[in-house]
Amino acid sequence: MADYLTVLPKALLQEIIIKATAKLAWRDPYVLYDLENTVQTLLSVRGTCKILRESSDFRDVYRACHVDELPDLVASSPEVARFVDSLFISRNLDVLFLRGIRTMFMEGTYSKGLKLVEEAMEAENPKGTYMFCILKLLNGLHLESDDVERVFRFLGPLKENGDMV
Repeated sequence: MADYLTVLPKALLQEIIIKATAKLAWRDPYVLYDLENTVQTLLSVRGTCKILRESSDFRDVYRACHVDELPDLVASSPEVARFVDSLFISRNLDVLFLRGIRTMFMEGTYSKGLKLVEEAMEAENPKGTYMFCILKLLNGLHLESDDVERVFRFLGPLKENGDMV
């Protein structure tokens, strides 16, 4: 199989890998959806051959990988933990948001976690935007007029977002 892959341009292979790990708008109702499915799919692709491993080791591929929930890194293999770290280093928006939430509420480092959620928000991650804005509004006593304008500017586009309905 690898012989056929050597003639394909690396950019095309990366596009195929991104499509294979992307979140589908439509899901087959007869197939059980696994929260770690895209992570496992990308790990499987990387384990297939050297060419796919090299093609998938690319920032755009890591950023496109959709993650609904962080895997339990204690129960997962070291390979999964390293892979999630690669997603974080590549600034995957889902992982930034989820790590921010974990840092704020489970590790007790609120300001550090809020910065990660804010980074996800500024990159237009809808969940990060909603969480950041709600937390800012809940902190209303210390909210300045510039902060209020910023919050409403970011909340506005969420009305049209299907994921947030």
